[in-house]
Amino acid sequence: MDKKAPIDFIWNKLDFKKIIKHTEYCFITSDFGFIDDLIKMESVLFHLGQPYKMHEGRIVQLTSGKARINVNLSEYILTPGKVLITFPESILQPLEFTPNTRVRVITATPNFIEDAGNEDFFRHYLANDTNTLLPLDKEENEEMNQYFSLFWSILRAPRFKQEVIRQLFLSLLHYT
Repeated sequence: MDKKAPIDFIWNKLDFKKIIKHTEYCFITSDFGFIDDLIKMESVLFHLGQPYKMHEGRIVQLTSGKARINVNLSEYILTPGKVLITFPESILQPLEFTPNTRVRVITATPNFIEDAGNEDFFRHYLANDTNTLLPLDKEENEEMNQYFSLFWSILRAPRFKQEVIRQLFLSLLHYT
């Protein structure tokens, strides 16, 4: 098997207008990103089997389908009812998505969270110190779906309110 070198994925250095075909499935600023459907967004940079060095942490949720992803050489199987939390400086490598997979992703740079006090705010706010696949019970899964839906609703509103999104993001970090 050919080993591919990781692509350096620095959020605030990417020109998303050049790498995303369908921007209607995402909301991206230089410090915050919400992807409502990773597959339908169609990024020209994103390919199965390609490792990516993610300098920012991610919160990943599937609402349908199944995905296999390596994070720092550990394989995770994502299905609805689970949330994957990856910490900054992780190597992510998507391996497989079933045809009906819908992947939602939230990420933010340290500049987005002003009160974190340090650059590694994922570890600052989350009790666990490793990349984690959280199994959710039925109620927690519904609450997570509501969080993601609320994010998307606010982000698509005619007047984007960054402070509302910032506080909602912090509450999600505390919730997980």
